[in-house]
Amino acid sequence: MTVGAATLEPFIGVDELRAALADAELDAAQAAWLCEWGSASVRAEVGQTINVVENDTVTVDGTGSWLVLLPELEVRDVAVVAVHGVDLEEDGFEWSSNGCLWRLGGARGLLSGRARWPSRPRSIQVTYTHGWESPSPQWDAARHVALEAATRTFRNPGMLQSERIGDYSRAWVPTGGRAQLTEMEKRALDLLRRGV
Repeated sequence: MTVGAATLEPFIGVDELRAALADAELDAAQAAWLCEWGSASVRAEVGQTINVVENDTVTVDGTGSWLVLLPELEVRDVAVVAVHGVDLEEDGFEWSSNGCLWRLGGARGLLSGRARWPSRPRSIQVTYTHGWESPSPQWDAARHVALEAATRTFRNPGMLQSERIGDYSRAWVPTGGRAQLTEMEKRALDLLRRGV
């Protein structure tokens, strides 16, 4: 998967998947696809790229208030903020790791000199670095769920809920969608969601 010019690596590797499946002979191309599939399912579930992406440029709508939310978490750095194509000075904004971008009126600090963002669509451009690194609870949750989704997809590629052959029967946990994340896996990914 690519974001801007950055290529996003899967959260898990081929060797890790082979170990989880206890299958050292698993075809490398199939294993790589499963790793990407599991990682993409996690990204789709939380609506985040998760990997660290440096100098990603986004355009966001102005809110008419002093706060806008950046789309990707965890914010690690904000390099440039421009309003209608004009770069703000460093004392014209403040940011937090949870994606809040405050407009300041030239004075440092959140309580003094507040200004408002424009109330226009596509009026704010932000170049920032975001994502989680290992080790962190967020990265570990993403890796764990991606690995579970990949192994489950390998073991049950048809995403069957049950099968019966004569006296033999087998059932899987019903999940629904993408690489079939369970409710417990979705809850584990709450660490990667805004405001949870």
